[in-house]
Amino acid sequence: MTSDLPVKDSKHTIRLSILPNPSHLETVNPVVYGKTRAIQDFENDEKRNKNFGIIIHGDAAHAGQGYFVKLRIVYETY
Repeated sequence: MTSDLPVKDSKHTIRLSILPNPSHLETVNPVVYGKTRAIQDFENDEKRNKNFGIIIHGDAAHAGQGYFVKLRIVYETY
């Protein structure tokens, strides 16, 4: 699903895309990274500061991964 959301008190919008996650984290993380990079390349976002991916996970699985969580890297993306 993709939707353009207006930014309050601004003429700008934010495009929000929710990607399917048919399995578990190991499926959606590389998909988010790939889609984000493709959009950055397509829109010539060379500094990579206009388009970015945010991965939100509601499971406590990250808590057991210690140091890697602090770096925002989870094992499924290695």
